[in-house]
Amino acid sequence: MSDSTSPSELPSQSGTLAPQQRTSRPAGPVVTGVVGVLVGAALVGLLWLIAGGGPGSGKGGPFGSGGSGGPGISAPGTLGGFMRQEKAMKDLGAKGSDERAAQVTTAEEHSTRSLSEAYGGAPAVVQGFADAGVEQMFTLAAVRAASPRPYVPFEDAALLGLAVPTDQLLTIGNVDCVLYNQPTPAGQQPKPETVVVNYCQRAGAGLTVQIRQVGGDDLRQHPDRVAALVDQAWSAVS
Repeated sequence: MSDSTSPSELPSQSGTLAPQQRTSRPAGPVVTGVVGVLVGAALVGLLWLIAGGGPGSGKGGPFGSGGSGGPGISAPGTLGGFMRQEKAMKDLGAKGSDERAAQVTTAEEHSTRSLSEAYGGAPAVVQGFADAGVEQMFTLAAVRAASPRPYVPFEDAALLGLAVPTDQLLTIGNVDCVLYNQPTPAGQQPKPETVVVNYCQRAGAGLTVQIRQVGGDDLRQHPDRVAALVDQAWSAVS
């Protein structure tokens, strides 16, 4: 049985397809770090790659292509004030940014195909987003198929002497978020920086939308903000 908590039980605050790794603090607006996030994601369970046009070609295919999409599904050009990661990286103007942006696009294409394959060939798209400084970032994954609610193992927080379980399922409206909580002793209020969003998901009869690989404390420590992005993506994918 999963532990489900209402948003009011979280500390005040002021991207299942596959198991998700726990997120560590990003180094900041380092271009190579963004590429590492995408490559690491492919290794730990973001099962995604694009068909059509070939990796890095920039051509759309039947499953979508890092936002440009195909006849099946596509991601928006912007989401919640965030732009596509490859554009954000190019706009930084750092040495080698164009090459690394191309690597990001290729990784998204690989990820999109694998996501589609995991759902029996259903139309899918994977697209990374970032802010202008590449300090806050996340990966959107969308597939035209239903998914079960996330599974989180039950933990008896009281028995363990903890304020909240280490692994926690939080439901915010139509969105389920899987959280990792750094241990807080029972009787103490968890601080905002102890909360880490692993991923958030909204699923229906013919669509699953996830936001994973959340980077930057303004996002990953605030599940309500990530859930809001999931809802926006739910309405924006086409």
